[in-house]
Amino acid sequence: MENQFNIPQSLNEDYELYHLPSASKRVLIISDVHVPYHDMDALNICYAFAKKAKVDTILLNGDIFDFYGVSSFDKDPRKIKFAEEVKIYEQYLDSLQKTFPKCKIYFKIGNHEVRIRKYVIMKSPELFGLDSLDLPELLHLRARGIEMIESSQITMVGKLPVLHGHEIRLGGGSVNPARSLYLKMKTSCVCSHLHKTSDHTEKTGLDKIISTHSIGCLCFTHPEYAPINAWNLGFGIVDKDMEGNYEFHNYKIVKGRVV
Repeated sequence: MENQFNIPQSLNEDYELYHLPSASKRVLIISDVHVPYHDMDALNICYAFAKKAKVDTILLNGDIFDFYGVSSFDKDPRKIKFAEEVKIYEQYLDSLQKTFPKCKIYFKIGNHEVRIRKYVIMKSPELFGLDSLDLPELLHLRARGIEMIESSQITMVGKLPVLHGHEIRLGGGSVNPARSLYLKMKTSCVCSHLHKTSDHTEKTGLDKIISTHSIGCLCFTHPEYAPINAWNLGFGIVDKDMEGNYEFHNYKIVKGRVV
């Protein structure tokens, strides 16, 4: 549009959604693994189910890694050092790619992964912008062929919006995270972040059905900072056609079984 009133240029940047390719037909969504505080049994169960389901795409939907060492919270000095964390993150990605060699992998930045940027900005702002301290280089995502999705971006799996949950400040005290997601988004969508499996459906006055979902976690569910909680293990799979129409499957892992 012509700037006919000579208004100063805005510093805002365009906001864009991230669209998975139309070729992705069966997408595994996992999140909140919090490596190295992951649940090994739950991951094995999830992977075995996903391989049997023949997924062709994996969306790592945030908080795959914990980044404990650069957290702003009080840290136990006896725990793992950050350099050791990064080595385990690399081992995890090695294992994932070996397990699913034909799957395209997308890595969404969650609120835990963004800790590294916040740490550099707060502690050593003069180092901010160095490629070696940014996630793609730190974890060699480009070399691995893993596509990164920025923290603020919503991922579109066909017509289904997928969020981590921190983008809309989805609070941890929700009784039904899916309903809280509906109140924030007012459209069918999926989120992670709250470590709880939930579903919510509303019908509009024009008979349109809106369904929202939150998926469970794949981390240890009794951490020191929250030993008693309402978390559950889980993951999601999206079946999508070439037109973007989808069917979402919200799975829980209960007593070693996928339900």
